[in-house]
Amino acid sequence: MAIIDCAKSDNPNKIVWIVVIILLPFLGSILYFIFGRRNTWA
Repeated sequence: MAIIDCAKSDNPNKIVWIVVIILLPFLGSILYFIFGRRNTWA
């Protein structure tokens, strides 16, 4: 679910986050939802 959300976002670091999510499935997803989506909340 995090990969889909990241791919649809306008996050400038999209590729980096996708790699993190793939390499660290559980931890990467949590980190993305905590730190990666911060840009879209504003």
